[in-house]
Amino acid sequence: MNSFTVVILLTLSVMTLATSHNLETLQKALGKNQRIWTTIRSYERHTGDQKHECVYAWKTYMDDYKYKFDQYYKYGTDTWASHPLQATLSPGAHGALLTVSQPTGTTETPYTLVYWNEGKNCGILRFHNSTSEEDECELHVGDSEVQQNGKTHREHEYDTYCEGKKKYFVYESGCWSHSP
Repeated sequence: MNSFTVVILLTLSVMTLATSHNLETLQKALGKNQRIWTTIRSYERHTGDQKHECVYAWKTYMDDYKYKFDQYYKYGTDTWASHPLQATLSPGAHGALLTVSQPTGTTETPYTLVYWNEGKNCGILRFHNSTSEEDECELHVGDSEVQQNGKTHREHEYDTYCEGKKKYFVYESGCWSHSP
C-alpha cells in the first residue's frame, strides 16, 4: 500500500471518529433528564402579535437515534403552549444532526450541533430557515446551568459560534417556575 493511500485512509478514519464523537456528544446532551432551554436565538417566533419566550424542550422518549420531546413556550402575559416533536440523530458533515419534525408532518428541519460544552451544560445548534432563507443560530442551556447561575445566557458562546447573527433573548428568570 503506498503512503498516499495510507494518508487518505488515516484522514477518513479520523474524520469518522470525530463525527461519531459529535453524535455521541449530542446523544449524551439530549439524554439528560432535564429541561433544555433556548436562551438566545437569531430569530423571533410569535403567536399573533405575542412574542414566544421561555422556550424549552422536555424529553419524552429517546433511544440511540430517535428523540421525542415536547417543546414548551410562553406568549402573552402567562399563556403556555406545547407541541410534540420528534427527531432523528445522525452524523453530519459539519457536526451531529438533529433532524426535527412534527409527529405527523413530512417537513423536516436538520439542526447541526456546532458546539457543546458538557461542563457548562450548553450548546449551539444551527439550521436553515426555509421561510426566511436565513441560516439561524440557537443557544441551548440545560436546567442545571440555569439553576446554578440564575438568569444565565452564556452569551459569550453565542457570540463566538453565532458571530454576526441577531440576538434575541428568550429566557428570563420567571421562566424557571414552569414545569411540564
